[in-house]
Order: sequence, then structure tokens, then C-alpha cells
Amino acid sequence: MFNALLGRWLGIGEWKPDLLLIALVYLGMTSGATPAILVGFIVGLYQDLYAAELLGRHALAKVWVGFLVGSVAGKIQIEQAYIQASMLFSACLLHEIILLVAMGGGVTGVFKAIWLRAVPTALYTTLAGMILSVILRDWLLPKGWGRREPSRPRRVR
Repeated sequence: MFNALLGRWLGIGEWKPDLLLIALVYLGMTSGATPAILVGFIVGLYQDLYAAELLGRHALAKVWVGFLVGSVAGKIQIEQAYIQASMLFSACLLHEIILLVAMGGGVTGVFKAIWLRAVPTALYTTLAGMILSVILRDWLLPKGWGRREPSRPRRVR
């Protein structure tokens, strides 16, 4: 419902940023895999119940994204914006591919949909996520995350 309300204003044609996925990716990057898996399942199940399509496909996609982002985030330095953007793009692309495969449509239909729907949606979601990251940086990320503390001058004795 959250995506449906804001998607009307943020959508370009059939490409709409998944704001809940952006929040899930940042949760996975800052809190790890377990909270991201739990929140991903709850948010995905809610989206499945709201969309009235194939039950469980959003929950499956968001659980996988939460697990992978949470697992990888503890092993790499994610403070830089380009790494956050690449993690967000990869997570969005994986999410869209899982949704497309779950819907079926044959191999050629899935590959065509990846280029016409998944890649542009992932790019648009990444752009929206990076803009939101800049605007909501103090609220989304832990204090001092990705920022250098000013160095103090040393006392000479």
C-alpha cells in the first residue's frame, strides 16, 4: 500500500521505485541478515496480500534479498556511496528477477522482461534510494557511519 500510494507520483510509466525494498536493503546493510530476513518476510507477505497475485512471490524475493544483503554487508566496507548504490542495484535486480521467474512466461519471456522491466526498475529504484539516502542520511544510517571524525591536533610536549 505504501508503494501504491507513492508509486502514483514517483512512477514513470510502468517503472516504479520499490520504497520498501530500499528500506529493506538499508536495514540489511546496517543490521545484518536476521532482521532483514524477518522484515523482508513480513513486508513481502503484506505486499502479496495487497497485490492479490501469486501468494508468496514478494515474500520469497524479499527474504532472499534481505538474506544476501545482510550476509554481504558484514564482509565489505559499505560506507561509500558507490558501494551502497551497487548493493542497492544488485538487490533490486535480484528482486525483480525472482518476481519474473515466479510469474513464469517461458525463458524468452523472462529474458525480454529482464531487459524491458527489471533493469530499468532497478536503475530507477537505485536512483530513488540514493536520493533518499542523501536526504535521510542521519535517520537511515547509524551515527558517524561513513563520515570521518575531525582529527584533533596533537599536543607537543
